[in-house]
Amino acid sequence: MNCHLSVFLLFFGWFTAEGEVIFITNLPATVQLHEDTAVSTSVFSFLVYPSYSSTSITSGASGKFTITGGTTVSTAGTLSYNTMSSYTLVIQATRTDVSPSLTVTGTLTVNLIRNTAPTFTNLPGTVNISAKTTSADHVIFTVSYNDVDGDALTYTSSISPSGGPFTMTGDFIKATTDLTAIETSQYTISITASDGRNTVGPRSVTVYIHDINNRPVITNLPHTMSLRELTAGRHLIYDVNVYDADQHDSHEFSVVSWSPTIASSYMELIGSTGEIYLLNGYFLNYENVSSYTIAVTVSDGIHNMISSYLTLTLNVLNVNEAPYFTSNLNSITIAEGAAGTSIGTISALCADPDSPNGDTRRYIILYSAYSSYIAISSSTGALTFGQTWDYDTNLPSSINLTIRCYDNSDVYDDETLTMYFTDVNDNDPACFPITTLFNISYQTTANTTFLNLNCSDIDSGENAKLSYDIVGSGYGNTYFQVDSNGTFSLKAQINITFNIAFNITITVSDNGTNMRTIYNIITFNYTGPPYVNIFTGVNPCFLCTTTTWTLLSVGAFVVLALLVGAFTCLVLRCCHAGEMWRIRNMKKKRVGNKKKKKEVSVASDENSYRTRIDPDDLYMLYRTRYRLDKDYIREDSMERDTGEGVSSPIPGSYLRSPSPEAARYEFHARIQNYSPVPWSLGSQGGQEQNRKQDEVVLLAPTPEPERKAKKRARSPVTLTEYSATHERY
Repeated sequence: MNCHLSVFLLFFGWFTAEGEVIFITNLPATVQLHEDTAVSTSVFSFLVYPSYSSTSITSGASGKFTITGGTTVSTAGTLSYNTMSSYTLVIQATRTDVSPSLTVTGTLTVNLIRNTAPTFTNLPGTVNISAKTTSADHVIFTVSYNDVDGDALTYTSSISPSGGPFTMTGDFIKATTDLTAIETSQYTISITASDGRNTVGPRSVTVYIHDINNRPVITNLPHTMSLRELTAGRHLIYDVNVYDADQHDSHEFSVVSWSPTIASSYMELIGSTGEIYLLNGYFLNYENVSSYTIAVTVSDGIHNMISSYLTLTLNVLNVNEAPYFTSNLNSITIAEGAAGTSIGTISALCADPDSPNGDTRRYIILYSAYSSYIAISSSTGALTFGQTWDYDTNLPSSINLTIRCYDNSDVYDDETLTMYFTDVNDNDPACFPITTLFNISYQTTANTTFLNLNCSDIDSGENAKLSYDIVGSGYGNTYFQVDSNGTFSLKAQINITFNIAFNITITVSDNGTNMRTIYNIITFNYTGPPYVNIFTGVNPCFLCTTTTWTLLSVGAFVVLALLVGAFTCLVLRCCHAGEMWRIRNMKKKRVGNKKKKKEVSVASDENSYRTRIDPDDLYMLYRTRYRLDKDYIREDSMERDTGEGVSSPIPGSYLRSPSPEAARYEFHARIQNYSPVPWSLGSQGGQEQNRKQDEVVLLAPTPEPERKAKKRARSPVTLTEYSATHERY
């Protein structure tokens, strides 16, 4: 078993008794590496678990390798096969998050591969080719080389002069195009080769080209010439001549540019001969173009002439001409209008070939049936309405006018102008007299038609199309409707229970751009259904009525309130009886124990008697007689007997205490300092600071059963000391 465990730990890592583990999964391993591999090149990536383990190369690196990114072995220095051909790297992974820390190692063997630079066997070199026979993709040279390692080479090349018609594909140098148009006789191609690790070059190939074509030359341009205005027909303007050293070449002439460009529409250049003609149906017009410039070039099929072009300048000599309309007077569309309203101007449509420095133009309208409705300014060609043109008065929608333009020599040109007139929405719709008052009732049924609005608009087209609508959202749109033909009817039977008169406004609008609307007000006198008081009788089920249930609910609430009040009174009475019983029982207990608790001595003489009484009994006496609350004493509720059968309250403020015992103590404390006549409660012997014992002296009048002598002298007798010892609360 120990053997098996050792094998597991060797290949997979290390673990502890607590289950902690660390291992490298893909080591040991062996990799091949070229000796000229650049620094910082990734060589091998290993896998370690857990991934946060720290890793390092503990031996074998010799400063040539390092770990990057935690799990990647990369080159750290320049390698040399001759110095060291193989490296055995010991890679260690460590976990420090456990105690003791865990460590595992693995080995990576890196074997270097020696590299030898390639050599060219036929460079530098030269090649001779013909421009007439070398076509595109023709191979003009093949590069040969030797590489001991058998590596495939990649080439880079450059050409001088730049832009030459050659390229290198693999080991081959090819022409990129047909060389017949080449004018450069020599090119140098520089070549560099690389096997991926070593670069050799540059080495050169010199290309010599012969049979190069010569450019043609025009011999009679540039040139300037003149022709009279109005020259017309197919007229030869000029013949261009050419010279070419290659005597058997054919030539083609072409125009590079026409100035102005319109010249190309009535002049042409014969490409094979170089002849320039004015085309049939055209003539030279000084007022339009007084000078032309034609740029011409020639080609022998391979090359154009050396310069881009040469020019022929043609000047036109002025000749007096008649005015003319520059284009047909196409139709004009205009809205109807009043006399004097501007229509537009025609001056831009008539031109005098001799303007602007030639003849003055004049305009007239030749007579016709409606020519009086249109006026034209003879000097400006401005058109206006000579009379009001109202489309709605049976005038035609279009007319044709002949307009003449003439100059000072009465030379003229006539042109027909067609004018179309459009209607203006300048009239309101009109409705013939209609009934505006209707009487209806609740019995009037739906779809009853009241009237058909007889409306029209004397405008035309869209301006005469009418639409109808009911204004608002009241009775009108609720109960009435009007269709597109103006039929006004009842949409739904009216459901109003009273008589009423109301108005409905119906709008009539045309469909013109500037909509015109009229309003028609229709008045309705509506008679509602008669009021009928139907007696339905008494509901035999009295308990089924709402009134019955309301009365029962009120009665139940009153009974419940009485019961709650009676119960409250009963509880209060019981509480009062219980309190009285408790007081009587307490007095009985105290009477039975009075001799044990206190000594009572009574002495009397002629005017007084002495007695000794318990302060608690006095408290209970006041509590019972003067209705003191059990939790506090209200002094102004205490009464004293004045001797005349009248009770007077003992003055003072409220005595409030949180418990009966505290109230009793407060009563004792207050009564010691109060000594009225004939009753007096005071302190005998002073008030000691510690107040451990208090003596209460009761001063009383001499008993007089009849109580009739109000003014009889009473001698306040100092009673024998009455000491009541009570525990201070």
